[in-house]
Amino acid sequence: DPERKEMIKNLWHERLKGADKSVDVWQSILSVRSLVIPPSSDLGIWVKFANLVRKHDRPLRAKKILSSLMLGSTRVPEASETLPNTFPEVKYTYLKHLWYNSNTAKDAFHQLEAYVK
Repeated sequence: DPERKEMIKNLWHERLKGADKSVDVWQSILSVRSLVIPPSSDLGIWVKFANLVRKHDRPLRAKKILSSLMLGSTRVPEASETLPNTFPEVKYTYLKHLWYNSNTAKDAFHQLEAYVK
């Protein structure tokens, strides 16, 4: 039932809004939530989670979350690898993560430059 699914999705969204900004808390909520709502159908929340993970100094874990959303696997693409345009919000966030790393900032810049052309 689509209405019930939307109601459950909103309930989980409200639960996350009230939760601590802790990676472990969000991870436990999202792991249960993903049983009902696949990550690919709720990209905004997963992008927020990836940002939270990055802000808690776990860049590899954040990259794996974003890679999973972009590529459907936890394979982390090479910094110079062309990324798919399937989910622009996820791609932008991934490039932002590359930008924050001084070793991959140049690659992020070139990819973002190519993306906006």
